[in-house]
Amino acid sequence: MNEVLVTGGELPYSGGRIWQDLAEPRRREPTTMTTDQPPPDESREDPFPEALLIRRSRDAVNLTQAEAARRAGTKLAERRWRQLEEGKERAPDKTLAHMAAVVGVSPEDLIAVDRLEAAETLRRILALRIAEEPPPAAAPIDFPEGVKGDPFFEWIWRFDGVPEAERQMAIHGVRLFRNPPGSSAGYSQSDRRRA
Repeated sequence: MNEVLVTGGELPYSGGRIWQDLAEPRRREPTTMTTDQPPPDESREDPFPEALLIRRSRDAVNLTQAEAARRAGTKLAERRWRQLEEGKERAPDKTLAHMAAVVGVSPEDLIAVDRLEAAETLRRILALRIAEEPPPAAAPIDFPEGVKGDPFFEWIWRFDGVPEAERQMAIHGVRLFRNPPGSSAGYSQSDRRRA
């Protein structure tokens, strides 16, 4: 049994009839490929400055491309994010604005790289985010004894700009109004009207 190595591979072919072109080794001339792209070890200048801005901002906030694409929430796949970030094509304004919102790029930064429509879209996105955010929860107030439990006294106590002594005087005035001297203790003004 004769074994013949087929050129271009390491698999032996044994027995039977083999075609002439497979049995004879092919002589390959060294080829050179010409491309518009530099070799991978050389850095290339990004054709779109916003791509570099997005990449640097994403690195600054320590996000992966996959996580950034997920957070964009505009059906932007990681592969598409990578293409736009590498500057292989110019990102549409709406997409660029969503990418910028994820990585913390400001509208002014987009204006600086001459993407005015994307900056305006980003402004609208940020305004919607602010409008959708719930208001911050009010810090719990530690009401003094005699104030807690009475909604009107609590309302008076919440005036931060008013000194504590004045708030206490206002509450004391309300107490006097509710229970004037000489009246039955424990009855409020409204209780006396009903009687």
